[in-house]
Amino acid sequence: MQRQELLNQFYSKALSNGCNELAEELIGLGANYHKRESKATVALMEAAKSGDFETVKRLSKDDVNLVDDHNKTALMHASENGRLAIVSYLLKKKADVLIRSEWGEHALKLAAAKGHIKVVKKLLKEIATNYSGVMWPLNDALEAAIEGKYEEISKEIAEKLNSVSIESLEAAVENNNIEMAKKLTPKVRNLDCSVGFNGHYTLLGIAAKNGFLEMSKILLDAGASVDMQHQYGATPLFLAAENGHLEIVNMLLDEYNANPNLYDSGSIIQYTPLMKAAVNNHYEVVRALANKNADLNAFSTGVRKTALMWAVVKGAEESVRELVNFGAKLNLKEPDGYEFTALNRAVEGSNIEKILRDAGAKTTWQLLYC
Repeated sequence: MQRQELLNQFYSKALSNGCNELAEELIGLGANYHKRESKATVALMEAAKSGDFETVKRLSKDDVNLVDDHNKTALMHASENGRLAIVSYLLKKKADVLIRSEWGEHALKLAAAKGHIKVVKKLLKEIATNYSGVMWPLNDALEAAIEGKYEEISKEIAEKLNSVSIESLEAAVENNNIEMAKKLTPKVRNLDCSVGFNGHYTLLGIAAKNGFLEMSKILLDAGASVDMQHQYGATPLFLAAENGHLEIVNMLLDEYNANPNLYDSGSIIQYTPLMKAAVNNHYEVVRALANKNADLNAFSTGVRKTALMWAVVKGAEESVRELVNFGAKLNLKEPDGYEFTALNRAVEGSNIEKILRDAGAKTTWQLLYC
């Protein structure tokens, strides 16, 4: 066998088994990952998609696991398109359920993602019978079914899993699927793992950020840590405050004793929840945090300003009023640069300037010379 053909075969096998790093190395050695399909292979895949049973039988008799340019088998195409009769036939001929495409898809995931419940049940039975103990395809498929909002399929798969991947629960949280979250939370080992794109968020962070009150409570009651910080340091309370979700802010503070003074330590400016709420003029959230002993006079640790200074800079009039009413120190100076006070930053003639002056605020110059 020629070297090129061997490389192509090894590449196909690597993809099928989920060995993506090995597949990339084989490409570097010269594997042709867009090899030209034979006419017979193209015809087989098209027949599997369209439900042409006789053509599938004729063209798959020599190799039921032939793959196309994207490493998809006839079983994958039939599953994706809900062709139950063809799926049943291919399984009888020992088609491999675990082969993965170059995008990591497999037959069960493709069927679940398109809502083909009968095909899903058939594939689940095949995996239980001939692939005992193999659970990863079910977790993949569960995530796809939840994202596609296919409730019956989600329940069918979830019931067969004793342990669920955090990605599946993430899909339930992202879609605010309360019923599914209740089923899955007891089956996830660690609710505080980072998830999402590049692992930015915790599950509770996602719920808090999106204003999902009941979902947040489910996760907390299942053991999620109230003050767990995500990759850039933001806590669930910070994310709720940032987005103005007052009910969640109150719940985290009143029922779960969230710490109101933790910084988003991974960001450039490094705000507290109070500062971020003030910046975005979520004045009711500012009030809730102030009532729960949020530090009114803390400085952001990147760009050094207090919540009051940030509210003034951003023109957040209602938040300025709340902070003044709660007794924020008016005449603190920015530690950097010109040592401006909040009043220095106010727009001349603005309502914010009036609020500050009426409360006794002074400029840096007035503090020095008056």
